[in-house]
Amino acid sequence: MYTKEEISERRLYKVNIFAEMIHSIYDIKSYAGFQKNSGLKTVLYGVVLDVIVIFFTLFLPLILLLVPVGGIEGFGRESVPEFTLEDGEFWIEEPLEYKQYNPGQGSVLIKADTDSPITEEITKVDLLAYDQAIVMDAHHVLLKLNGSGATRFTYGELDLGDWDRDRLFREAMPYIRVLFWGLVIILLWVMLIAFFGGALVVAWIGKLMASMQSRDVTFGSLYKMAVHSRTTPLLIKMIYMWIPVTIPFFLLINVGISCVYMWKAIAVTTQEEEPTQIIL
Repeated sequence: MYTKEEISERRLYKVNIFAEMIHSIYDIKSYAGFQKNSGLKTVLYGVVLDVIVIFFTLFLPLILLLVPVGGIEGFGRESVPEFTLEDGEFWIEEPLEYKQYNPGQGSVLIKADTDSPITEEITKVDLLAYDQAIVMDAHHVLLKLNGSGATRFTYGELDLGDWDRDRLFREAMPYIRVLFWGLVIILLWVMLIAFFGGALVVAWIGKLMASMQSRDVTFGSLYKMAVHSRTTPLLIKMIYMWIPVTIPFFLLINVGISCVYMWKAIAVTTQEEEPTQIIL
């Protein structure tokens, strides 16, 4: 028999998926009930959880970045200096340099300076550290794509025509908007797929843990628990994105937290015990 408080609590998170998130964080015994959730409810839980994290780690930073400057075009006008490309000669108001080092996406270099012949000063050896690079001076552009060797062109050889900043934004902005939001949507789907893929990895680790604990738990049940075990690590990741601190091996730590949840959840699960069903 349950007390009135226990009955009230059970009713609460039978109808509220957000209450399941709270129980996923602190109530290991609730994982036995998560095993009896339908597959659709488990997917819905994962989607809702990941959308919350995506909003705070992707969309909110974009909103805070773009809204104050007037959207994508305003951000572009603040970022791109005045320039002209006319009769095969390039001019830029002030030197521009952008570097990005990303182990997952590759390293990028963008550099422009029309006051000195930087395409002659920068050698192919200097570009070895970059997967993608574009270096521009008044008469030449040095281009490296997909980690291949760098190639030097004149603007006439590239046949780009005449451009300035106003024409760039006037003609290219509609395509830039489509490309930008297309990339955002693709990234959204990639992050959703990565979430369920990560849960799959945790479930396989859980299979090993169940064997170590001599517990007979189906892989479907392990996967449902794995989805819920990602709650705390993703919330930590959400906070981590907003603090200026670098944590070594954060990905391993993140997965490790899920594994701790799985170990404890499997420990309270037995084949004979009938888990309480939690219905959305």
